[in-house]
Amino acid sequence: MLLSAPSTTTTSEKLKLIDVVERLGIGYHFEEEIEEQLREIHHGNQHDPNNNNIALQFRLLRQHGYNVPNEKFQNGEEEGGSFKEELGSDVEGMMGLYEAGYLRMHGETILDQAIEFATTRLTKDHDDDQQRELLIARRVAHVLKRPLRKGVERHEQLFFISVYEKTEGHDVTLLKLAKLSWNSLQHSYQQELRSITQWWIDLDFATKLSFARDRLIEVYFWAVGAMWEPKFSMARYILTKLTMLVSINDDIYDVHGTIDELQLFTATVQRWDTGMKDLPEYLKLFYGAIIDVLDEVDAITTREGRPYCLEYGKQAEKNQMRAYLTEARWFAKGEVPTIEEYRRVGVYSCTYPLLAFSALAGMGDKAPKEAFDWLLADPKILIAVGDHCRLMDDIVSHEV
Repeated sequence: MLLSAPSTTTTSEKLKLIDVVERLGIGYHFEEEIEEQLREIHHGNQHDPNNNNIALQFRLLRQHGYNVPNEKFQNGEEEGGSFKEELGSDVEGMMGLYEAGYLRMHGETILDQAIEFATTRLTKDHDDDQQRELLIARRVAHVLKRPLRKGVERHEQLFFISVYEKTEGHDVTLLKLAKLSWNSLQHSYQQELRSITQWWIDLDFATKLSFARDRLIEVYFWAVGAMWEPKFSMARYILTKLTMLVSINDDIYDVHGTIDELQLFTATVQRWDTGMKDLPEYLKLFYGAIIDVLDEVDAITTREGRPYCLEYGKQAEKNQMRAYLTEARWFAKGEVPTIEEYRRVGVYSCTYPLLAFSALAGMGDKAPKEAFDWLLADPKILIAVGDHCRLMDDIVSHEV
């Protein structure tokens, strides 16, 4: 067992090893072991007075869903509430404090202060590269640009592999496993993309729906960023296909379709009318693709013993179409909705509910019926994400 080795006898050593293993992108090989060790550390209230280890333990436990308190960080504060200046001389410690700060929740002022303090110290030191080794300078520049919590996990793994192999005293076996795992997964991604690309070529939407954006590689890359582990291969497959159709749908409602066509199309989808006799030809092609993909999802999930998934997918599609039509009507009439109307519709027009369904549909027994019921009930996190997505999208569109 990796974490039972003689070299990992203390809490500090276990935490450091878990961090390295996860950042190398090989944590999925040791999931149960890592969870067991973190559970023991959390329930045993094990801690190290060293500030570096406090930050690492805090970050790892919160990353794994433990709502640990932030009170341990008070050890590094002066009486006035600011962090002790002597802490700033430890570059490794400052990077750890900075990363931990991004696991903060609303109202955790001490973690806001931690980020501010660490940013000031790291920026000041980074301005003078003569004071540090090139490798440390590279890591500091990277963490200031994109802290781990805000990075794309798969991309962060590649960066960490590149610096870990140049780190003195690195574990040769772990590094070799990380590189083998990276290359193996890259091969799997290529196979997945090959299959999805053939589906896209067969649809021939580049010719038949020439107004639509061709974003297949971009969309698949996004799916890998969201769910990179081998066990989520089917989730990436479904997510990429449905996201491509979402992108085309967006182009239809925003750019290509007339109001009359959009109203007819939306009504057809609400009835889930597969006859499609009154639709224009381009909408028949598009709607047929939606039905085919959801039928494929139904076949996959039914084989897994989850025959209920299809109905949730249909409902997600219907909700999205209604939201798109509402926004199209606002635009056509020059109406400005109230903020409440804007937010209510934006939750669905941002497409996250449909994309969340796509991900859950591909997660096998990790996504039982209760997960879909939860999603359909518009949980707070979905509304918050919808607000963020809708606002960011519209801000960018307005600026352009």
